[in-house]
Amino acid sequence: MKRILSLVLIFVMCLSLNSVFASDTKEIMPVSPDMDFSVAMGIFDEDTNPNAPITRIELAEIFYNIVLSDIAPPIDKSKYFADLDYEKAPYADFAYQSGLMNGVGNGNFNPNGELTYAQLLKVAVSFLGYGALAEAKGGYPYGYVAVANDIKITPQSVPYIDYTVTNAAVASVMRLATNVPLMKRISFGTDDEKYTLDNSSDYLSEYMHISRTRGVIDGNGFLSLNGEKLTSDEIAIDNYVFRLNESTQDLINYLGYSVDVYCKNYRSNSVNEVMYYEICETNKSVKIDADDVRGYSSSYFLYGENQKARLSHTLKMVYNGSYLASYDAEDFNPFKNTNLEGSVTLIDNNFDNSFDYAIIDAYKSYVVSNVVNNAIFNEFYPDEVIDLGKSFTDGDIEISNVLMQPVLLETIEKGDIINVSHDKGGIVKKIVVTIDTFTGIFEELNASSRIMKVGGMEFKMSKKFISNPLSDYSDISLGSEIILFFNKDGKISDVKSVSEKTNIAYLVQTYKGTGFDNECRINVFTADGNFKELVLAEKLKLGDSSSNVKSADAIDALPIDAKGSVRQPILYILNEEGKVNWIDFSTGTTPRDGLYMIEGFTGKSQSLYYRAGQYNFESKLLLSSSTIIFNVAKDSEPTNYDNYYIESPSYYGGDGNKTIDFTAYGLTKEASPCASIIVDKDGIKAVSNDSNLLIIDEITTSIKNDEEVYKIKGFTYSNGVSTFYATKEALDSVFGSNLPKRGDIIQTRSFGGIIKYVKDIFDWDTKTFKSGINPSSSSFDSNCRCIYGDVVYNDGSYIKVKVEGKDDVLAFPLSNVKIVEIDYSHREEGIMSASKSDIIYDTENYGTHSSKVVVRTRNGDIRTIVVYNGLGGAK
Repeated sequence: MKRILSLVLIFVMCLSLNSVFASDTKEIMPVSPDMDFSVAMGIFDEDTNPNAPITRIELAEIFYNIVLSDIAPPIDKSKYFADLDYEKAPYADFAYQSGLMNGVGNGNFNPNGELTYAQLLKVAVSFLGYGALAEAKGGYPYGYVAVANDIKITPQSVPYIDYTVTNAAVASVMRLATNVPLMKRISFGTDDEKYTLDNSSDYLSEYMHISRTRGVIDGNGFLSLNGEKLTSDEIAIDNYVFRLNESTQDLINYLGYSVDVYCKNYRSNSVNEVMYYEICETNKSVKIDADDVRGYSSSYFLYGENQKARLSHTLKMVYNGSYLASYDAEDFNPFKNTNLEGSVTLIDNNFDNSFDYAIIDAYKSYVVSNVVNNAIFNEFYPDEVIDLGKSFTDGDIEISNVLMQPVLLETIEKGDIINVSHDKGGIVKKIVVTIDTFTGIFEELNASSRIMKVGGMEFKMSKKFISNPLSDYSDISLGSEIILFFNKDGKISDVKSVSEKTNIAYLVQTYKGTGFDNECRINVFTADGNFKELVLAEKLKLGDSSSNVKSADAIDALPIDAKGSVRQPILYILNEEGKVNWIDFSTGTTPRDGLYMIEGFTGKSQSLYYRAGQYNFESKLLLSSSTIIFNVAKDSEPTNYDNYYIESPSYYGGDGNKTIDFTAYGLTKEASPCASIIVDKDGIKAVSNDSNLLIIDEITTSIKNDEEVYKIKGFTYSNGVSTFYATKEALDSVFGSNLPKRGDIIQTRSFGGIIKYVKDIFDWDTKTFKSGINPSSSSFDSNCRCIYGDVVYNDGSYIKVKVEGKDDVLAFPLSNVKIVEIDYSHREEGIMSASKSDIIYDTENYGTHSSKVVVRTRNGDIRTIVVYNGLGGAK
């Protein structure tokens, strides 16, 4: 009641508002940016429509919320007006008791009546205590309009005083009114009217206990010039700590700026929550890209062609989140003769034309390949590891996205881009995580201007990228499709080629869709000995044709025999949806760009010879270790799936008396065949010693062809990470109830698309081979050898492995090798994925982060490397 009485005294000079609130709507006020302020202060609800005209009862409610913001309105009938419901009555009664608003006659308030701009100014001027002055200048309306102009609460966007008032217009008036000190009456006699200007108060502080504080931000959660330890949602201004909420969080980006912050019950709590903020008009800032920085000379910062900025003699310099108590000319240009990217931001926070702060941001960018025990490894520079230390916990350093929102280390994934800033001592101070990439055709490179044109767009290259010329990227050339990775300033930091995987398989059957099932499909026997049913894309390419054909036409084009079997291998590519969008098949023996049948080896009986370590046919045709040899069913039994399997080259060895039905296929005229076909004569075989390794990811129970089977997710040399099925008998007979787990290695042979024979090779838990000790010689037959140990060296072309439990160090080339990584860095059970040689970490560069590996060779060639990562500790 004291606050209401105070308002009554302020408004004692107000004339009756009966005639004032009788308007004719002329125009709706435009939307004001001050609406955000009014919502933050609690003057308006956040769902208020700024364009809607404000009504009499809504204005009354606003002033109730300002004066009695901490008092809930009573629910009761009006004491003065007959046209109000219980919910709205308290607001009208308050306005009437306070002298703000009267009724419209006949005991009514007219709650839905709209207001004019002149009427709003009259109420606002009186509310602030300037009503007597307005009456002295002529009263309503022009005396009040004149005073409103004098105290600067008139929105510039309203040219006519009889326009209808919108919520946005009220918000503007109330925002401007925060700069007006209250005029308070100090004498109350009938003939004695005296007023005084209270420069220490405004309506926010007087009624809502909201204070506005102006100062320079000199600390945030990652840097405090005063030494205070702040959290990621706190800032410091003049030694006082302020807490930020979701709407004010980006204030941490304004270190060194003068700001106005609004807080409720300021300084009554140890931490004050910022409800709203504004960057002061006294600030002037300039952000200078690293490319334009020239340095420092005689109290001036030099940049661009011929520009300079005067620096204050009290300049505070912040380098990558660290305050430099002392600095020299070199500190102003960390980008000179380095590959660092970034910028220098100069801030003048008191408008004296000299800059008070220099904020230097100097960083390098990396594409993440792995995170192991608080160490971040990268795809393109594996010797540069961002090691945060064994005791690191989230919050120790600033890890955020570009919006300065905190990012947890455990959420950083392969393919993310990290922009890393170090302090002068080389300690990581800040990591900004981004995910910006672009994929397109590489069209042009202009090294002098550092511009790369990709997909019809031009992109600026970072210094780090341009210092590694494209000649270092052997798989990138003009016209190739590439992926660009961008640093946080939008410059290209790294690039890699987009390559589609070409698969080889034996085509068993084709199907044309009918009715509702209109998909065309093919059944293939894959290079790793499994059957797959593949769906053709609606349109796809055949061979070297540049045009698409419909899937049904593609089926018709394949050379199918009467039994639906084509009796030859195919090449194919899958699109992102896993559908076939390219098929290549042989059309004869004429050498071509693509799959063709090699002349002289077209299904006739051939004698086999084995000489000097090379497998050949009558000394005419040599096979390489990469030749895929399909053993297939007889022509009369194309769907006898048990008689399909992948044969080994050792099948061709012997005394030369063995004969087979054999067909060979090549990709180029002079090279070894990419595939050969043997028509089955021997029937099913058990697992041979050089069968494909299967590295286990997980095993679950499933149903296939109405029978309970094991579903195995794992990695094979030919097919990468895939899903396989095995009979329960195949695994149970070898392992019993103790089935293989992630990281274990087995060998298999499949028939009819299901694994029926298994051999146990390596147990990850015990780090032992089941077919022999960890060798310096062969663990089983010499043509197929496995080694386990630590990687002690990796230069991208070969690795050295120290054999577990022995002094032997063996070297292995990395060309044509298939690699699978099991990453234990994020979760204990590990994550399996196909990968590249740069995820093999050696002890020389990575210390205890080095990789454990199983290397499998066949006839001297490296076939598969199983990489176990995330097992070591911090350096």
